Amino acid sequence: MATGQATSSDTITESRPYYETLVDVITYARREGLYTLAAFINATRFDENHDAIYEAWQNRLGPSGGDTFGVLNHIHAEREAAEARVAARIRQQEEELLSP
Repeated sequence: MATGQATSSDTITESRPYYETLVDVITYARREGLYTLAAFINATRFDENHDAIYEAWQNRLGPSGGDTFGVLNHIHAEREAAEARVAARIRQQEEELLSP
């Protein structure tokens, strides 16, 4: 392999949970890449770790950043949807246990 060429073993040390990687990407993304990152986040379903993602986005944009690109609203909506999915699963399991 040519000198200076990266291999997969050079760039990937170990797998991590999705949200940890996303928090790092938010933290270190170049400013001009935030629009693309926002589009990605807004198109993604998050089942857990909403607070870490929310906080990373909020910290990245700073106190005057507001809800740029609607990301914070999307994460909040995803949290509510995830909670509703969990509640529905619990109700279904309870009904299955109680049915003859």
